[in-house]
Amino acid sequence: PRKPSREWGQVLDALRERGCGVRAARDEDPLDLVVFDNEVVWYGTCAPLGYPRADAAAIRFVGRDVAADLLGILDAAEG
Repeated sequence: PRKPSREWGQVLDALRERGCGVRAARDEDPLDLVVFDNEVVWYGTCAPLGYPRADAAAIRFVGRDVAADLLGILDAAEG
C-alpha cells in the first residue's frame, strides 16, 4: 500500500509471521513488485493482492534467475 493503514500493517505482519519477506511500497517507488516462491514475479502498477485500478497494468512471469536478481536489487536498496 502507498498509504499505510493499521489494517495493512496487520496484513503485512501476518505475511511476515508466515515467513514472507515484505517491504511496503514507498511513494518514490515507481512500480509494485511481488515475488512468490522465489520464482513467480508480478511487476507493474497492478497490485496482485489488491483491487486494480482501471488503468493498472502488470506483467507476471516465472523465472528463478530473474526473481533472484530482482530480490537482490531490493535487498541492496534496503541496505
